[in-house]
Amino acid sequence: MTQNQTATDPMDVVDYKDYEPEIEGLGLFKRGVERWHADFAFRDAYALDRRAALDSAGLEGIDPDELDILVHRHMAIAANEADTPVPPMVAAYRRFIKVKMKHAKQVRDSRPDNDRYLRWRRRMINSGVFSQGVAKFEKVVHAPFAAELSRGCTVNCWFCGVDAGKFEGSASFDEPTEKLWRGMLQVLADEIGPDFAQHGFCYWATEPFDNQDYEQFVDAFHDELGYLPQTTTAVAMRDPERTRRLLKMAGQRNAFVQRFSVTTKKDFDAIHRDFDPEELLLVELIPQFENRASPKATAGRVRSLVLDRIDAGKEVPFEYDLEMTGSIACVSGFLINVPERMVRLVTPCRATDQWPLGYRILREERFEDAEGLRCFVRSCIENEMVQSLEPEDVVEIRHPEAVTFEIPEPDQLDVVGGGMRISMRGIVGAADLAERVRNGAASLTELVEDREKAGYEPAETILGINRLFRAGCLREPNDRPEHVQLSISAEA
Repeated sequence: MTQNQTATDPMDVVDYKDYEPEIEGLGLFKRGVERWHADFAFRDAYALDRRAALDSAGLEGIDPDELDILVHRHMAIAANEADTPVPPMVAAYRRFIKVKMKHAKQVRDSRPDNDRYLRWRRRMINSGVFSQGVAKFEKVVHAPFAAELSRGCTVNCWFCGVDAGKFEGSASFDEPTEKLWRGMLQVLADEIGPDFAQHGFCYWATEPFDNQDYEQFVDAFHDELGYLPQTTTAVAMRDPERTRRLLKMAGQRNAFVQRFSVTTKKDFDAIHRDFDPEELLLVELIPQFENRASPKATAGRVRSLVLDRIDAGKEVPFEYDLEMTGSIACVSGFLINVPERMVRLVTPCRATDQWPLGYRILREERFEDAEGLRCFVRSCIENEMVQSLEPEDVVEIRHPEAVTFEIPEPDQLDVVGGGMRISMRGIVGAADLAERVRNGAASLTELVEDREKAGYEPAETILGINRLFRAGCLREPNDRPEHVQLSISAEA
């Protein structure tokens, strides 16, 4: 994979706003894929008698020969290599998936109007690829902001990757809050561009439906930014009619796929029972009740649970990885809590002891009004979205376990890691520079001076180092506890 490319490029398909299913029954076929993916009892029954398993699950209209192509790799390969085209239903489902992939890529490739933000965000994206690989990269959109409309969450999922706190209430969509909300959205549109800001969303360590006025907030979001944000809810069956109204609202706006985080097998069955397959065509069901279907990132509560059980000498009853932990964070930008009037600048990272929730907090402040938010955004872009290393900054590889350097030519340095390669030509003394960066330096000044003694001009060294920095492979100056100003953490 080269810089800014994904392993699968779906750009030859229509945009999400132009997508229409071209075949009847696609929603039912998607349901069959969901059932096979999430329900391992169904999967066992299907292995014994495909037709009987489908019929007993209410999937009588599905052709098992078509479903097999989607759920068995060897069948997919055989179908692709056959002389005849794949069945129309299979082709339609694959097209739907490619449209989803294209939409995610368009969000990830979107560009803030501010050049400093743009360059910083590109560096955060590259760093994520180096750290967690291409497969994870394709799922992280690095959205510009997330707005929490409540304090805490009522659902209390044991696996919560951001360790949501206890529910303490929500913001009401009254006149003062509506004025603040619309002003906040306009600030974001002004400072980072409306086309980029529209990719924000309205939850984080919160459940959207915990806010009684959630639909009014997202409708105002549509008014101000021209897009209805995507919703992920873990309580689709708390009030099915409310959920149905939200889906109808999404269908009447320019929204695309919504998501249900399904925490129990009971809810999974109820969703399939109470919603028509076509109602859920543009809904992604995430089966959180089955770890084999949806492995958990070792972040937040999962990380705490794993560490507690290890400390107690107990077995951990699920797969985990404390080194390549992953993260569920997907914002490189601003995390805003509306009822608390709190804003943070965040970006995803592996969960660590320093950042156990899987995202770095570079700065946080309280704000009173929209102009206060504007001041914070501007200050973060100017002061936190670093553009280059300063003389006193440490020089070291950010992910030394994942990043390697290759020297194909004397003046070419390739950064390789996570399935991505970034080639840099015109690097004077590429091999020497690579070796010194591998070893690290107490400061950029020290590295420049050492290279100068070896015969390299300071300007050449500084240029080479900052090209590496912009590529996202070097440690950030503010990625150290002593550099992170968390003014209100102690009282939060």
